[in-house]
Amino acid sequence: GQPITSLKQEDFAVYEDGVKQDVSHFKPVNAPVNLILLLDLSGSTQKKRKAMREAAERFVETLPKGDKIALVAFTRRYKALTDFTDDKPALKTALKQINGIGGGTAFYDSMWSALDQLDQLREARKAIVVLTDGEDESLVSDKETAHTFDHLLGRASEEDVTIYPIYFSAQNQINKVGILFGGGNLLGESKSKTARRQLEELADQTGGEVFSAQREEDLESAYTRVASELHTLYSLAYSPDKTKHDGQFRKINIKLTRDGALAKTRRGYYDK
Repeated sequence: GQPITSLKQEDFAVYEDGVKQDVSHFKPVNAPVNLILLLDLSGSTQKKRKAMREAAERFVETLPKGDKIALVAFTRRYKALTDFTDDKPALKTALKQINGIGGGTAFYDSMWSALDQLDQLREARKAIVVLTDGEDESLVSDKETAHTFDHLLGRASEEDVTIYPIYFSAQNQINKVGILFGGGNLLGESKSKTARRQLEELADQTGGEVFSAQREEDLESAYTRVASELHTLYSLAYSPDKTKHDGQFRKINIKLTRDGALAKTRRGYYDK
């Protein structure tokens, strides 16, 4: 359960479908991280803005020198508040803008835009930290989105980006679905479970982890744990041999030479 921050390239063995691969690229844990901090500012988060802002400010403060953050708010629109920067005072100033933002929840489309933004960077260590209840409007209404969840998950599995959702649900059980359908608890719980499962799939597919913040006071500890995870993140790359471009899933497995050490990584990729 303890992070290992001193691993070297020779400590890793990478397998694809059971066949050992030659690692051609390695970035150690102390390499800078480029991350997008994505904040869900839909109507359901309106009463939690103060706690969100304060926790995000402390998260910014914990990141070491060299890490760069792009701060983004999303509703039905993707609103970049800053470009990638390590200017902590500027990031904290930008966080003060979130009080006046509101709207629906285009979660899938916003995650897609975040991946587009990270695609413009060449550096290998990239991450998205997203604070959300995960309920895209397509789950709770008939509003269409440009990208479905399956579309997003497929792309996330191809990208060199680790996703860390912080799942922030209301203290009471009245959520967007409950409000929309007059407080239908069973239906609301079903949609919430779907949203939570989708966040878990995004994290699992990219080697990240979901952190829960069921109450406002949980937010700070969730951000602290994310900051810790970000700095136990190694990047490795290899060029697979015998690619068939047949669309089949190729399973990735990583073993460590140190006794008692386990690596958490993405499950694999589709050979397109």
